[in-house]
Amino acid sequence: MIDEAFYSGTIDSKLAKYLKVEHPLVPILYTLPKIHRDLQRPPGRPIVSGRGSLFNKISFFLDRLFRKFAVSAPSYERDMSDFIKSLEAVQVVDSTWLVSFDVTSLYTSIKHARGLSAVGVTLAGSDMALVCARFALAQLEFILRRTFFLFSDGYYLQHLGTSMGSNVAPTYANIYMAVLEGDETIHTDLFVKITDRNNLLHFSSEHLRKMVESLPWSQLLRVRRIVSCEILIDERLEEMCQKFMLRGYPKADLVSFKKLALEKNGMTC
Repeated sequence: MIDEAFYSGTIDSKLAKYLKVEHPLVPILYTLPKIHRDLQRPPGRPIVSGRGSLFNKISFFLDRLFRKFAVSAPSYERDMSDFIKSLEAVQVVDSTWLVSFDVTSLYTSIKHARGLSAVGVTLAGSDMALVCARFALAQLEFILRRTFFLFSDGYYLQHLGTSMGSNVAPTYANIYMAVLEGDETIHTDLFVKITDRNNLLHFSSEHLRKMVESLPWSQLLRVRRIVSCEILIDERLEEMCQKFMLRGYPKADLVSFKKLALEKNGMTC
């Protein structure tokens, strides 16, 4: 992905060189005891140490890139002093209810599709160039879906949430919560089950040729209608094209159908 972004002119040679890790270390999972919960049998806070790993530099880069969006959220408070200063403007009367809430295990509970959609919506509303936003979102998805770690004697892949210990994790979680708190628009995306299998009709099927040949277009158009975030649409269409290629469909036809789908308005049949 990094080489492709460099050769397409999305990133320069300096950033491309920085993001690459020649000899990555394996991330390791360890826990920090939450002694404020229980002094005798404290639960553990899971931390994935990714220092020197394949994901480390990408995570640091994304944190620097996304941070301005997190801190500009209306509900963002930098620290206790910032929070106390905000309270000075609050008028409290007898009928006022002071309420607080906490999201349980926020970092490890954010579903990838929802988190990526939140970041995509945020970037789409910014002045960031579309090609750069797509690159950043692709890097974020790579971290979220490919993070693995060593624990005891086994290797594990994290399927849900983001790792505590990742540089971009706090910023990612803050953006997700900001969108959740302040966005009244419902955004839609494709949901794929873990058990999903590529059961698309094979190109060599004996079904009517007209039906076989029109299937990619109908499915790509379906993707275009469902996915509301413009930054995600190209990636989702490409994923569908890859599925069809694995079922023997000509690449040239799929590229053509994808281009037509991109030109369509998301709500148009």
